[in-house]
Amino acid sequence: MTSKAEASFVCKSFGANLLPDKAPEVGVKTVLKKKQGDATLSLELNDATLRDPKSLKGLALVAEKPLGSGVKGELRVVPASKDVLGVVSIDKKWLDNDVTLKLAYLRSTKGDVVTIEETWKFDKQNKLVGRYNFAKEEAVFKYEHTRGSLKMAAEYNMQAEKALVSAEKKRGKNTFAASYGVQDQAATLSWTNKPLKVVVRGKAGSEGVKGVQATLLVTKEFEL
Repeated sequence: MTSKAEASFVCKSFGANLLPDKAPEVGVKTVLKKKQGDATLSLELNDATLRDPKSLKGLALVAEKPLGSGVKGELRVVPASKDVLGVVSIDKKWLDNDVTLKLAYLRSTKGDVVTIEETWKFDKQNKLVGRYNFAKEEAVFKYEHTRGSLKMAAEYNMQAEKALVSAEKKRGKNTFAASYGVQDQAATLSWTNKPLKVVVRGKAGSEGVKGVQATLLVTKEFEL
């Protein structure tokens, strides 16, 4: 099984010289995976876990297992917060389309949450995703269109009345992506060339870009 470790370097404050005024925030996240029969077991931990192992912060235990033809189950346990997430995914053919239905139940000290996600793949180029959160009474719809190495998407949150448009372009080993929130003006640019990924976020409006945050991610995959 392929496990991975990820280090992140986040810069939030930039001066007039476009260089960060403060030292970057450094984070580490590791996912260890192991195959056990037809099940996959995962152990997730981060720098908070390493700093204070007894607190169990940042620790998560995950188990994935096929439950039948086209059906898969996942159980995720977070000991520190006592959150338990159960997900059932169903893949099937419906009206000559590939359809995936995900039912998720989160048991949390902050309140239980039930979500439903349905994905319709009409063909290799077009996909429609709908998500509904019963706790928030929130519905989100996303449409994706792929043309060669270019992927374009539009997302709309019906409750918040917010739209998000995005595009992704692959060129050799490089992947370039951009997204923009029409109402909140939240903009994201990213560049990926494994094992590196650079993400820049900010608010892009008529007065320029504000609140810029840059993140460098370094990912290492390895066999456990």
